[in-house]
Amino acid sequence: MTWVYLLKDRSQVPTIITSFYNEIYTQFSVNIRILRTDNALEFVQKSVSDFCNSKGILHQTSCLYTSQQNDVAERKHRHLLDVARTLMTHMHVHKSYWGDVVLTACYLINRVPSTVLNGDTPYSCIFPDKPLFGIAPRVFGCVCFVHIHSPNLDKLSPRSVKCIFLGYSRTQKGYRCSNPQSRKSFTSADVTFFESTPFYSPQSSVVIPPPSVPLPAPTLSVPPHTEPHTRPLQVYSLRNRSTTTTLIVPPDLPPTAAPGNPSATLADDLPIALRKGKRSCTAHPLANSLFLQNLSPNYRAFSVSLSSVSIPNTYCEALRHPAWKMAMDDEMFALVSRGTWELVEVPPNADIVDCRWVFTLKYRADGTLERWPMYQMDIKNAFLYGDLNETVYMEHPPGYVAQGEKQRMVCKLKKAIYGLKQSPRAWFDKFSRIIGEFGFSRCQADHSVFVQTTKTGMVVLAVYVDDILIIGSDINGIEETKTYLQKHFVTIDLGRPRYFLGIEIAHSKHGVSLSQRKYACDLLQETGLLGTKPVDTPTDSNMNFWNDDDNYLEDTTKYRRLVGKLIYLTVTRPDISFAVGLVSQFMDKPQSVHWEAAIRILKYIKTSPGRGLLFKRHEHVKIEA
Repeated sequence: MTWVYLLKDRSQVPTIITSFYNEIYTQFSVNIRILRTDNALEFVQKSVSDFCNSKGILHQTSCLYTSQQNDVAERKHRHLLDVARTLMTHMHVHKSYWGDVVLTACYLINRVPSTVLNGDTPYSCIFPDKPLFGIAPRVFGCVCFVHIHSPNLDKLSPRSVKCIFLGYSRTQKGYRCSNPQSRKSFTSADVTFFESTPFYSPQSSVVIPPPSVPLPAPTLSVPPHTEPHTRPLQVYSLRNRSTTTTLIVPPDLPPTAAPGNPSATLADDLPIALRKGKRSCTAHPLANSLFLQNLSPNYRAFSVSLSSVSIPNTYCEALRHPAWKMAMDDEMFALVSRGTWELVEVPPNADIVDCRWVFTLKYRADGTLERWPMYQMDIKNAFLYGDLNETVYMEHPPGYVAQGEKQRMVCKLKKAIYGLKQSPRAWFDKFSRIIGEFGFSRCQADHSVFVQTTKTGMVVLAVYVDDILIIGSDINGIEETKTYLQKHFVTIDLGRPRYFLGIEIAHSKHGVSLSQRKYACDLLQETGLLGTKPVDTPTDSNMNFWNDDDNYLEDTTKYRRLVGKLIYLTVTRPDISFAVGLVSQFMDKPQSVHWEAAIRILKYIKTSPGRGLLFKRHEHVKIEA
């Protein structure tokens, strides 16, 4: 008999093992005596060992790089994948449904006769008195229509919804179906199947879009004095199916000698990742609402480049473009050259932190501003400057492994790294101390703002993680501050700000405008509303927000995430402040009517995604927007 559990994260392994043990004990009145696994970190952590010891279970693990010792599980994995691939290929099912395919493969394998059992099925051996199939088996991935039995249907409402068949429910006597358009899943016994018709047609070829407008490359400055390193030579290899890139980190090489300059390469070689092009036939395209023809040529090119760049979400996507490979090499160089970790053997009963890549782009600006000049800087690898006081073990970065490693090694962190809860505090304490030594004092109203009073004026510095804005009336003081930061950190001078924390800044003879055009377009794309019909008002006066019905949303996280992004959009969109404030009152228990109200705000935003604030240029010093 085969059981399959789908994991969102490897940290769920102890919970799954405990649940599986309780199920076996309750259903069959037997105890598990031996648990045999491979030597993966999720199986050898302390919580798993404690559970096995408390239940008297002997936990056996295979030796390193000896998967044949766990042959039963390996053969079962191959059997599951063979059946899963067959199901997917037969009906052209997308790989996004891989979890449902594996569960269905397990369901079928348990009900297929086996020669090991003398022609019997595993399910019949475990449950001899139960029928082999509670419901009739169907073809995976076919078109099906789930019948709707809602009492709120009117006479003209559809009586069924087109779905894709995704398997069988374990806890209900019904079929599991999904509607990809509405992203709703159904478990129903009243389903009509068209088993000879696949839901998806064979995949079409990928269309590569033309390159976008390149951005100017930022200037990289490095501290003149670097600490000497006495560590031995470490060689890391970037492993890929087709190519292998080797990164050598000498013990005393300054950061300027890192291979390549990804900051300049990424800016000059856009788009970074390949995007699938699709033919658009929507009746309300987003281009009708952008009004780019009203912008200056320079700012129009800048806005288009912001929207045209695609950032990879995974390590495998990043490997498709050599610029991201060089960026990862540069990041690995910075991590190793600064002594972020040391390689140690896996300690017994130690919890190992996962490691993954996070990709983003830094945009450079080249605008002008009257009176108080403003500059933007970026601290390269900011979190690496923070001192880590706790003992933390981390896996190797995906795709990189130290050459010559003969046994399983992990990274013992010496520096704070992005993703740790301690990293922001450690980095901000370090930055506050260094900037305080230069004469800056922290603002009491906002601790992320620092002020320095000079003989000829003042300098104001605002920091958000690694992004810095510097403004003031003392031009020499600003330059001295930038030079001081360059002596203590590896900084990138981004010039005059044009894009900061999702806010686009445009300068003209009429004043300074702030907008969140790209942020609004990304929000429309994330919610699937790029082709929706826009509306003229952000709220509907006839909508009742305080209904007494029990039509609550199942996924409240999705609603809270959307409202939170709308709240940030009000920074430059005061016209939606009332509507956003209204939907934010129902964060605890949102209903369907509240979700519809939030979607209406997005439809209103589509009428003018680039609308924002204009700070006009006047002869006086009063702020007017």
